[in-house]
Amino acid sequence: MVETGASGLSSQLKLEKYSHCHTDLEQSLAKLGPSATEPQKQKALCDILASAFKGSWNFVGFYDLRPEIHPGKVFIGEYVSEAVFPCGEIDLGKGQCGLCARDERVMIAHDVSKLDNYIACDDDTKSEIVLPCFQYTSVENDDDDFSGDAGGTGGKSKVRKLRTLLDIDSIHIGTFDETDQKCLERLIGLIYN
Repeated sequence: MVETGASGLSSQLKLEKYSHCHTDLEQSLAKLGPSATEPQKQKALCDILASAFKGSWNFVGFYDLRPEIHPGKVFIGEYVSEAVFPCGEIDLGKGQCGLCARDERVMIAHDVSKLDNYIACDDDTKSEIVLPCFQYTSVENDDDDFSGDAGGTGGKSKVRKLRTLLDIDSIHIGTFDETDQKCLERLIGLIYN
């Protein structure tokens, strides 16, 4: 028996779709080249995912942190949707996107109608996944050890900073699971590494 999720996709078909998305995104980013802007990369991912999961997903988009405009909100970035008109801005802690930004963790809503803190942009949306996208930068460690112990550590370390959120809505209850999370995190890693 083939296991299928609430969206009607078998686990195997879902993995195949994500594999094709990964290949397509690699090719798209290569065509865009090293001078590609962040919005261009976001748009490429949105287009690829929306096309691959058309008929099940009704929104694929990014909500960007813009602390220079308002540190307590996220703002709509690139997105693809034929039916959903997204919220232009969302307060941190409000809805799935606001919680994801505030807590810096993945949010999976199997049934959005069961959530008290849900922001509905569309009546057809039944489930949602929101993933934080982190930008990593290498930082040189000083030879000074700030912990107060004698002797420094030196070398490099990576600093993680929340940059944006990937928000995906589906017209089916229970569409998203840990498989989606892992596959989407790999795709995000092609843009934000």
